[in-house]
Amino acid sequence: FNRVEQALLKSTFDFEGAWFTSAWFDNNQLTVMGFYGKKLVGSVEMTLNRSNSQWLDASFTNIDKLVFYTNSRTRNACRL
Repeated sequence: FNRVEQALLKSTFDFEGAWFTSAWFDNNQLTVMGFYGKKLVGSVEMTLNRSNSQWLDASFTNIDKLVFYTNSRTRNACRL
């Protein structure tokens, strides 16, 4: 299970969502979590495929950390 974290420091922000796709394998599970401090503000999941991009609607507001997890079979498949 790969884990990729991206944190923005010094201020809060909103994350409305983004377009995602899988580079190599179908049926990759993506989980995106938004935090304020240590408190989980929201979490959304989607299944990624190679054939098309999909919009992930998160609508997280006032967060200071955004975390991405994927079950990809490659070591660095979801590098940010």
